[in-house]
Amino acid sequence: MSSMPTSWRLAPLVLLAAAGCSVSAYDTDYKARVAAFLGEAAFAELDSTPREFADGRVRVHLPTKFDTVEEESRPVSLSFLRNVEEAMAFNAKLFTQGNMERRPVVVVAAVPTARRKPDDLKREITEWINQDGTFRGREWKSVKVEATKGGPAEWEVLSLDGEQAFEATTAGVDGLVDQAMKGSGSVWLSTAADRDFCVVVAIRMPDEVAGQFRTASAQLAELMARRVEITPPAAPDAPAGK
Repeated sequence: MSSMPTSWRLAPLVLLAAAGCSVSAYDTDYKARVAAFLGEAAFAELDSTPREFADGRVRVHLPTKFDTVEEESRPVSLSFLRNVEEAMAFNAKLFTQGNMERRPVVVVAAVPTARRKPDDLKREITEWINQDGTFRGREWKSVKVEATKGGPAEWEVLSLDGEQAFEATTAGVDGLVDQAMKGSGSVWLSTAADRDFCVVVAIRMPDEVAGQFRTASAQLAELMARRVEITPPAAPDAPAGK
């Protein structure tokens, strides 16, 4: 029988166990960092600088191709959002074969819940859609997302896939015309009534230019929704002399 002390024989096992814990901790940390990196990479097609709405209270990251163009001052091209005075439209100018220009559109609205509750806005949008006819009969779906900026996690989503009118023009020809073509898109409506704002994010994209984006329109809208940030109101100024 060996005369080696028991403590000596156990030492290698203790070292191995300690090393295993260290490797396990490193592996866990590494996986967490990789997951965080991949999570951020998913948002690469959104602009890193958010656009501000509602006097800076609501911040939304637009897709980069939309963020490089000036927002339009004319009525929003989604007819069922024309009565939402807070709505702003952003266009991207993308060309297809034959030098035809197609204009995908992103619409963002930050509506104070003191003025309109999410259920009221949802009902109004549904009524406008049924009157417009293009997307008549579409049903909303409840979706819960992982908000990355502390924004709303629960949304109602309406599909805008199918043939619809998009703005188009030909290079060298003045003026825009509405052309019916196949496209995709969706409307996202935040549903938390206890928030100061109900946020609407909508996107429509012609199929002809969809290949110029790495991410499908439905996923772009979801990424925008996950990046929404609603900031608290500024603290009131302290009374003079206090």
